[in-house]
Amino acid sequence: MQALMPNGTKLITILRHPISRFESAFLFEDFPAFLGISGSLNPLKNLMEDIDKFNPEISTMYTMRNSVSFDLGLGPEDFENADAVSNLIRSVRKNFDLVLVVEYFDESLMLVKQQICWSLEDVIYVKHNSRLQAWKKHHIPDKFKTHFLEWNKADVLLYDHFNEAFWNIVKYQDKNFWSKVTLLKKMSRKIAEDCLQPGEHKHDNWKKTVDKLILNQKMDPRMETLCRDLVQDNEFYLQFFRDLQCKFKSAALKRFKRIVGVQKILFKGNCKLMPFLTSTFDECNVPYDWENEQVEPFEPYWNPNSNKSVEGLELSSWTYPTQWKLNGTPYWGYFATY
Repeated sequence: MQALMPNGTKLITILRHPISRFESAFLFEDFPAFLGISGSLNPLKNLMEDIDKFNPEISTMYTMRNSVSFDLGLGPEDFENADAVSNLIRSVRKNFDLVLVVEYFDESLMLVKQQICWSLEDVIYVKHNSRLQAWKKHHIPDKFKTHFLEWNKADVLLYDHFNEAFWNIVKYQDKNFWSKVTLLKKMSRKIAEDCLQPGEHKHDNWKKTVDKLILNQKMDPRMETLCRDLVQDNEFYLQFFRDLQCKFKSAALKRFKRIVGVQKILFKGNCKLMPFLTSTFDECNVPYDWENEQVEPFEPYWNPNSNKSVEGLELSSWTYPTQWKLNGTPYWGYFATY
């Protein structure tokens, strides 16, 4: 993330208790089918009773064992390496501005609101992928929980550390913090009542264990845009931001070309062709990069200056002008009139 995002970007992650995370993911990701126990009335109980039998399959399924630690960078070979787990915890503490806790979601959102200077309206939410009541009865039996937690020790250590750190942050909040948490819960319940059709609704796809969000046809028309935004799933927003990023890059490139005043959009020789393409293409060009400016003079059609001299070309659009010579500084931005 640090390589992709600009300096000063706030990095936030969220953790969930290993037992509740496993119980939810086990059914949502349909692990019973993968393990061949989908016909069981209580597949979680079947798994826990004979977990050694399934170890070969489970050892390669990192969403089942220490999945949070794995997502944050811990390799499977280090699941039982105490030093590696300690290093992971230090790395997360160093690299993330805030570590949230699913079990205290409203309190977590209030900390996000304060960290990013959002309003209360910015953190109102509706629950997605909430398990249907019929599936909430499936739990890891109490007698197997100790063994399960030992099996997921890396995630347990990670969760315990940041759960404690989370509450150390919360305890220093002012007296208004809890009243705002209460108000957030109330507002989120109200928005769910206004936006969503009452009752449970089943999906007709692979998400068979979770509730489907259906818009309330009787909602206030003034709330329709907000309600539609709230019910969109993560796949929708992932594509939305990817599209937005592409549009921004395209628009930024166009603005940059206008600001510079000379159409310099290629930087030759800065990328390599795959061997099997060399018989088809004789050069590889990448979009213009102002950190690697192409400053040599050109002749028309972007051909390099044949006599290697800039004599007589000082006023040509094919020579490189510095920002000082142009008496201006290129920058990113928008122009608007009112």
